[in-house]
Amino acid sequence: MATQNLNDYQFDVAELFEEVMKIGGFD
Repeated sequence: MATQNLNDYQFDVAELFEEVMKIGGFD
């Protein structure tokens, strides 16, 4: 269960990072 939560967290961070890069104009 903890591993699954960690995987979900990492996935969310990756998506958030992509959005930040787009909004920041770094893409």
